[in-house]
Amino acid sequence: MLLDNIRQTDRLGCWGGDEFLFLQPDTDATGAIFFAEKICRKIAGHQFTGPVHITASLGVVVYQGYGTVKSLIARADDATFAAKKTNFTLPFSCIVREPL
Repeated sequence: MLLDNIRQTDRLGCWGGDEFLFLQPDTDATGAIFFAEKICRKIAGHQFTGPVHITASLGVVVYQGYGTVKSLIARADDATFAAKKTNFTLPFSCIVREPL
């Protein structure tokens, strides 16, 4: 389902047991949040086999020339945790505009 919704230039990777990273080159904050909302809707609306209900919490971080990979992933993790506090309905975003 996730691979069906990414562009050819995007990258998807597994990060831990139940976490994934999406890298979207040449995507601004609006585009990244739109994508995250789309993924949340797709997962929430998907009919899984059996009595399974799956939700997604997505954190969005926009890289604008500052920060290390480690610090950006930490910000994405923080944004994902904030999204979980919204009862799994909305992505939470963080735009990195300054050095970390």
